[in-house]
Order: sequence, then structure tokens, then C-alpha cells
Amino acid sequence: MTYTDTMAKFAQLTEDEAVKILNLYDTGQLDRDRLITLLVGLLVVRADEAAQLADVALATQMSELRNQVVAPLGLTTDLDATAAQLEPEVEEAVDSDNRAYAVAVLGRALIMGTAQNAFHTGMQIHGVTTWKRVPNRGACEVCEDLASGLVSINDVMWTHKGCGCTQQPIK
Repeated sequence: MTYTDTMAKFAQLTEDEAVKILNLYDTGQLDRDRLITLLVGLLVVRADEAAQLADVALATQMSELRNQVVAPLGLTTDLDATAAQLEPEVEEAVDSDNRAYAVAVLGRALIMGTAQNAFHTGMQIHGVTTWKRVPNRGACEVCEDLASGLVSINDVMWTHKGCGCTQQPIK
């Protein structure tokens, strides 16, 4: 399984877990405050795991690129800052007209965005100068077009909400 496929599966798992928690609220098993707390907690932990997964994937790709073992950097997220940022976003998703969809999109976007940012940070630390975009299966037309060339490490990967593309170091 490729890193891109692994991240897509991890994002889907997170999305599914968030919707299950929301269903507990919809069936009266949770009050709103507990729902928000549980969703924020889930998403904060999963975002940190996404950063760690990106770190390990990058170490694997760097090992192949350099033809020597490269250890993970120990990339993580700032859990408190992530929780503070997420709480109003979770509240907005929960209060939206189509809350199941909004919570699912928020979960997917957070996982993929966190992994993409961690991977880019890791490439910078490793001294990568060039990378390419790896579109996910079923990627949108824009992402497919953007995957056609090499990109400078100085350029952050353009993404849309829930973008499933990943990066691959080249040199």
C-alpha cells in the first residue's frame, strides 16, 4: 500500500469515527458539550498520529532516495494549539444544516492537511530541494494537472479542503 493510499485510509477511518460520535449525539446519548469535547479530542489525537505517520513515510522515502537508513524526525503537532483551533470549527460543523457531512469533511481535511504540512516540514529539515505531487485515487482535475511537474521546496503544496494528494521528495 502506498503512502497516499495509507493516508486516504487513515482519513476515512477518522471521518467514520467522527460520524459515529455524531450519531451518538443524534440519538440522544450525548449532550452537545460532550459531543464537542469528544470530537475535538478525537481529531486532535488523529491529527498528531497523521503527523507521525507522515514522518515515518518521509523517513522511508528519504532512505530510498539516499540509499541509506534515515530515521524519522519525531514530528508531532502542538496538541493544545490544535485543540484551540479546532473547537470553533467543530462547533460550526455540528451546528450546520448537514452536520454529518460537515463533520466528515472537517475530519478528512484535518488529517490530510496535517500530514501534508508535516511532510513538507520534514522535507525542509532533510534538505530536500525538489518534490513532486502524488495525486490520490480519484483526484480532482486540478490536482491531476498540478502533478505533472517538479516543485521547489520553497513552494508549499496547493490543496483544497479534503485534498488527498501527498508529496514525494525528488532530490
